[in-house]
Amino acid sequence: MLARGALASSRAASALRSHARAMASAAASSGSPVSLVKTVLADSIKPASTHPLKVTAPGGSEASLLLVKGASGELYATVNKCTHYGLPLAGGTVADCSISCPFHGAQFDLRTGDIEDGPAFDKLPVFPVTVQADGFAYVALPADGPVPTAVSPAYCHARPTDGRHFVVVGAGAASHAAVEELRKRGFEGRITVFSKESAAHHYDRTVLSKNMAAGATPAKIQLRPEEWWGARGVELRLGTEVTAVDPAAKTVTTSAGETVPYDACLCATSGPARTLRADRSEGFSVPGAELGGVFVCREPADSAAIAAAVKARPRPDVVVIGSSFIGMEAAAAIATSGKLGAEDATVGSVTVVGMEAEPFERVLGPDLGAAMRALHEARGVSFRMGTSASAMAPRPDDAAAVGSVTLKDGSSLPADVVVVGAGIIPALGYLESAAGVEVLPRAGGVKVDSRLRAAEDLFVCGDIARFPYAQAVDDSHRELRLEHWDVAIAHGRTAARNMLGDDVPFDAVPFFWSGQLGKNIRYAGNAMRWDEALVQGSLATPKATVFYCCGDKVAAVATLQDDPQAVAARDLMRLGKMPSVAQIKAEAKFDLAAYLKKVTTTATAAGAAASEA
Repeated sequence: MLARGALASSRAASALRSHARAMASAAASSGSPVSLVKTVLADSIKPASTHPLKVTAPGGSEASLLLVKGASGELYATVNKCTHYGLPLAGGTVADCSISCPFHGAQFDLRTGDIEDGPAFDKLPVFPVTVQADGFAYVALPADGPVPTAVSPAYCHARPTDGRHFVVVGAGAASHAAVEELRKRGFEGRITVFSKESAAHHYDRTVLSKNMAAGATPAKIQLRPEEWWGARGVELRLGTEVTAVDPAAKTVTTSAGETVPYDACLCATSGPARTLRADRSEGFSVPGAELGGVFVCREPADSAAIAAAVKARPRPDVVVIGSSFIGMEAAAAIATSGKLGAEDATVGSVTVVGMEAEPFERVLGPDLGAAMRALHEARGVSFRMGTSASAMAPRPDDAAAVGSVTLKDGSSLPADVVVVGAGIIPALGYLESAAGVEVLPRAGGVKVDSRLRAAEDLFVCGDIARFPYAQAVDDSHRELRLEHWDVAIAHGRTAARNMLGDDVPFDAVPFFWSGQLGKNIRYAGNAMRWDEALVQGSLATPKATVFYCCGDKVAAVATLQDDPQAVAARDLMRLGKMPSVAQIKAEAKFDLAAYLKKVTTTATAAGAAASEA
């Protein structure tokens, strides 16, 4: 009988050989010529770990590869480049047969390269791996061309013989994810996308406030090129608003007076930015918000207009109203591009006005909010917290342009440019008369079930959906409406599967990110309330993790300059393996990434032992 260690080694070797045969078979079936490239000793890579390396590809070019060993010893090979923003995958979390990008959480199946979660839309290339007699891992790379860094998913095409018609209302992240998922999963019927907007559609909205100076034109930030839609047989009805939905008749009514039948409909309209203008019926307003030089940051044209306005005057004074993510990202972008505080500065001042004591306080708590405020102040940004704007006044020499902002305490700020970051107003009007659809008051969104269904064959997702939260730690977290990019994408994928009849619940863990002044915030889970915000690490350095605790459970985790910890937290929540508050407090700096590795390898070993018994 083999000793336990020898038996485990034998089992791991068997798993490696089995996996290698499967991968080699897949390569052979593809018909593409490959060449084996020697890499490293297979045993030098620990389970649930990554190993980046540079190799010379068969064609002579250098390639950045990533070897990944799964929890049970299986070995995978891919490129060390996430298909989302092209950042390195090395150091990403490994769980089950997947790897998650350590920066923005895009998750891929290591066996197929398929997208499992997160903001990526292209697959990872995966390459067959064999472990030969010398103990080294050999990777089969393309013999007659460069090593690919991304793979487009296989999509089906519309066929006239498929009489089904799916309608998608809205042209944002959820809409895009749903259309991709439908075509990936074999839906060959008609897809019609209606959007009130007449120009920009299906673009990466997250860059608008983060990279304002970069010139976020629609062509640069589109999730897919314009021709992609036609090639997939998707009819884009831009500039055509859906004004009503009739779930009983299964029709939508458009601003053009059409009545369009559907077999399944997805509503993902998000909503316009709150402008504070009195003529917009937003619930509250600020006199003077209609003046020139007052902007929101919701569309590419908004971002471009802000950047142009800041450059139009010498050393302008900029006021940002709102101290959450859009406002703080805009302040950071303007301060950076305008070299605020430098001798050659092109911006005179940047002042953030916020209603709370600290920026981000409602979402991230006062400690992390204060740390971000300090980072901004070190770059010259000023803050007026605990107050709000009461009026905007024109310039003395131009009655049509903003010149100052008056605050509720009676003080006044000079303002050549004003950026309003006050959230969105969910676009719900077209659903208010839909029979059986529950539209909640006070911008509460549309109530949906765990399948994101609001009525029979009618699904609602993205910013306007109030959905059951699978990872709720108490009653205050049972239902959520979140304005998160990543959640909208995950919603779209789940809704598409349910439109096809798959009957799958939405159980993804919310995840979002922000980048400001060269520092990264990452957030996993959701905490509507918490008993304690436990800070580990140093917010001043800065490198810290904040645990939002409800009793002995962790509802959410935020990180500052420690991205892999947040991604590991998301994966632990997804697996139901998040450590308790007591476990976390037992260590000065609890390493979530190491804990994830431990629980996945332990679970794998326990499963193997049970199978053997």
